[in-house]
Amino acid sequence: MNAYVGKAFLIAILLAGFAGVYLRMPLGDQTFALGVWLVFSLIFGGWVLLLPVLRCPDCGRATAYFDNYSERQNSLTGGHRRHLKCKHCHSVIDRLDRTVVQRMTATDGKNVDRINSLISLWLVLLAAGISLIVVSTVVGIIVVLITLEGRANNDHAPIVRLSCVGLFVLGLLLMVIGWGMKRRAHRFAEQNHIQSPKKIRIRF
Repeated sequence: MNAYVGKAFLIAILLAGFAGVYLRMPLGDQTFALGVWLVFSLIFGGWVLLLPVLRCPDCGRATAYFDNYSERQNSLTGGHRRHLKCKHCHSVIDRLDRTVVQRMTATDGKNVDRINSLISLWLVLLAAGISLIVVSTVVGIIVVLITLEGRANNDHAPIVRLSCVGLFVLGLLLMVIGWGMKRRAHRFAEQNHIQSPKKIRIRF
């Protein structure tokens, strides 16, 4: 997502917050709550608007990152996400030095983007699957314990148990689909003889 779009999204959330505070707060607290939200919005919104956007040194297009990468961040993260690829001209940018350290062809750049998309989808599905499995297991254990103690609602307990089983199976299914996305990324890289650029990490 373009960094300017990200800024607009954050500002829209702040504006929507005024309606949320107005509708959710009791009548006597609305003025105070709106005042606090206004002060917070002015400070946070001003900070967001003043953040510079990192542009590609080659094509000049805005990237998805803010121009705030520092030596301290580089040392703390071990260089994680220091280098990024421009989605427009496929140049590899060093966020710390704001220079192009490698140039890729359009074909190679699009192939790398596809691989990264598959890997990102795998991570999302993996996280969602694990979350569903953990939540359904915990809720299922609680329902079983309540049932053993004789305090369960006989009308609702079977539905809850069935829902837990369904969520558990769904979680496993999401993990399997995610693993398939990862294997697909591997095969695509092997078939097209794609290697990760020196400055970019493609997570396999």
